[in-house]
Amino acid sequence: ELRWKHEVGIGRRATGQGNCFGDDLMMHEPGCCKDGLSDRFSFHVTAEQAAAREYGEESCRAFRTSVLEALPHSWQGSWDTALHLAHFQRQKRGKGEQKADLARLAREDGGAGSFPAQRTGLKLGGSPPNALAGLLRGRKAGEEVSPNVLVAHLREGIEVVHLFSGRVVCRLHLPSPGLHIDVNGDGVPDHIVARGGDPLEDVDEDESSAGHTHLGPCSAVARTGIPARAPLFNATICDAVPHARLARASQGRVEVAQPMALPLPGPDGEYPEPIRQRHMTVYLHSQGEVTALDAEGDLLWKETVDATWTGIGPFDPEEDEGEVPTLRPLPLHTHGLPTAILAAGTLHGYVLDMDGRVLDSMVLPSVPAQPLLVADWNFDGLNDIMLLGHHGVFGWAQVRRPGALSYATLVAALIVIMVGVFVSQAREEGPSTKAHRPRGRSTDQAA
Repeated sequence: ELRWKHEVGIGRRATGQGNCFGDDLMMHEPGCCKDGLSDRFSFHVTAEQAAAREYGEESCRAFRTSVLEALPHSWQGSWDTALHLAHFQRQKRGKGEQKADLARLAREDGGAGSFPAQRTGLKLGGSPPNALAGLLRGRKAGEEVSPNVLVAHLREGIEVVHLFSGRVVCRLHLPSPGLHIDVNGDGVPDHIVARGGDPLEDVDEDESSAGHTHLGPCSAVARTGIPARAPLFNATICDAVPHARLARASQGRVEVAQPMALPLPGPDGEYPEPIRQRHMTVYLHSQGEVTALDAEGDLLWKETVDATWTGIGPFDPEEDEGEVPTLRPLPLHTHGLPTAILAAGTLHGYVLDMDGRVLDSMVLPSVPAQPLLVADWNFDGLNDIMLLGHHGVFGWAQVRRPGALSYATLVAALIVIMVGVFVSQAREEGPSTKAHRPRGRSTDQAA
């Protein structure tokens, strides 16, 4: 039995002037003009328009911690459209912010105590009068929670839909291409874009960045904020002297894959909570060079592999043309943290660890029609690799090696062996050490 149905475009007014993604956005697609939007509180609307509105929809700012946990977001083609379950909760507001709102309300209403109690509760973070309020309240630290929303990763960004009612909780516009993630763990989403080009070209000037930062081709640019305007870092992702390799290539232009990120452990080797998690970013260009940068944009390592493609042009999702490279995080276990890197071109694929060492390589039997997939297709608890090519579907399974036992397993086995040896020796020495009563003689006089 159908419980609810959510269609793309619900909550938006169809004007024929473009696709406007949400009502609380700071950026819109070309053709989406202000005249095409009507006021949420306008009473002069038709019944059809009123029925299409998403009552209870809020700004993603009210769920900013949960939104950060739903990242990373990266969309290159239809294969990146995905759904996953999550638990969203409202952001708790600090006392200082509440006092500031209280003072502002007092000034607006002519003095303290002159504004209604209901308005005070709403302004200070109280529950708004909608059906989603009770289901999206905060939770205690360490409390096990169940998912209450569906997070959809779309071309325009992320859309959060309530799991039990189908209502849109919030929408957040995240432009493509690029990677959206909180790199430095400051609680603000960042936007990382990898730029290709000819490394032998002159340095261009990026007019869109603050301070007119000079950015050359084959570089990575990171900006922070929503929308991403403040510069975070920029770095080159190509070899400093690529002339010899480019001279052997058919074309000098370098294409880049979508960047990816891996979580970095803390100084104690443990991973912090998601809101303070720092990440390393990884880049791959068409000449097979893999570059890793830390959260500040400093170089961690570079490794050259044979994961190359011709670089005749970037993939066009509209025409479904071009070559599709692969650069994805690889969790070794299902539902585990990614600790490896999967990089592939048109003929070869590689698995690298976080330090840039090659763990394994593979020859691709077909040119990929989309990036390689990471999934547990044999249900053994270990993630595997799938290739959807133009000539068939191929897979590589991750195999458990009997000799690859963990250190804890080896220590436990050694303890069991030591206990067994001790028990066996105790049994052998027991009868020889027991005191025996001397046998009596027949000639001994009874006492």
